[in-house]
Order: sequence, then structure tokens, then C-alpha cells
Amino acid sequence: MMIKIISHLGLVLMVFSQLSAQTQSIDNLKKNVLQSQQRILSEKTVAKDQQQFRNAQNYVNLNQYHMAIPLLKDLVRRNPDNFTYYDWLLRCFFSHRRYRPGRFPGDPDAASPSR
Repeated sequence: MMIKIISHLGLVLMVFSQLSAQTQSIDNLKKNVLQSQQRILSEKTVAKDQQQFRNAQNYVNLNQYHMAIPLLKDLVRRNPDNFTYYDWLLRCFFSHRRYRPGRFPGDPDAASPSR
């Protein structure tokens, strides 16, 4: 009787260990799928940003600053750590003569409302 209980207990433990292994495999699969989707989305976003930047550069090269400024503003908003986008946007503002003191955050003249 005791041997039957032990053998049944061993069989039950084997089944549960296999279920646990399958559950871990499924969890790993879900994790890998999610990471792949995030990577694909990130790659698409980067490609979109690169294309938008190339378009803005083309407008700047054609002296169509009024067309490049909205594209660069959007890039700066979505990529605040990318200095290149700020640099090109600033060039556009200066070239398009839209810069006035107080228009940029951190500008020392921003606090003076007389301008």
C-alpha cells in the first residue's frame, strides 16, 4: 500500500513538474514576443524620425524654412535628447528670421516682457 502511495505521489510530482516547465516556457515565449514587438516598434519609430529629418534637411537646403520648422519642432518634441534636431531647428529660426529674444526657454531675455 505504501509503495502504491509513493508511486502515485511520484507520478503526481512528475506531472506537476512538467506543467510547471510548460508554464515557464509559455511565460518566456510571451516575454520574447513582447520584446520583439517593442523592438520592431522602436525600429519603425527611428526610421520614421530619420525620414522626417531628411525631409527637413531637404527643405532647409531649398531655403524653405517655413516647411522645415514644423518637422524639426516635432522631432525635438519626440526626441529631447537629440542635439542635432535642436541645432537644425535653431538654424532654421535664425535663417527664417523668426528668432526674437524670449522665444526659447532659458533665454536670459525671456523674462523681459518689454520685447
